[in-house]
Amino acid sequence: MYPETKKLIQSIQWNQFEGGYGDSPETVASSLLTLCDAEDEDSVYSILYSDLISHLKYGFDVFPITAPVVDVFTQLNEEHFAHQAILLDYLGYIYATDIREAVPVLSYPVRYSYAKKIKPPVPALKLSENFSKHITTEQTIRSYIRVMYTTPLLFFLKRKRSQEYLS
Repeated sequence: MYPETKKLIQSIQWNQFEGGYGDSPETVASSLLTLCDAEDEDSVYSILYSDLISHLKYGFDVFPITAPVVDVFTQLNEEHFAHQAILLDYLGYIYATDIREAVPVLSYPVRYSYAKKIKPPVPALKLSENFSKHITTEQTIRSYIRVMYTTPLLFFLKRKRSQEYLS
């Protein structure tokens, strides 16, 4: 399934991107290929949160290897991936800290930032925002709102569009 996405995964020079571990380039590429063949939600969740997460994020740090992963998610979306809401939620989880920094209304109380390093926003966050704008099916957005937490969605979607779907 998803032949164009598989071609994209194979064409990316994964070794150029730093991940959480030394074997991150190989592990991320193979996990994404497995994701292309995943058919049910449980498999998708397992791949994203068990196989990929430690290679993409550690604590407050999001590793550069996340940028091509977002590109792969965008390609999956273009090929009508069945679990778009899960991918959107996953990106919201990866970038939760950066989202909260960018949208002050979503910030935690003062203790949230205690001992946090001040750093510039992650460059791949813009790619993630662009990915979310391509998820256009109302059913996907409504199911995401009902099932998942809504703060990443509020950041990713345009304000007018958010108001339309939340009402």
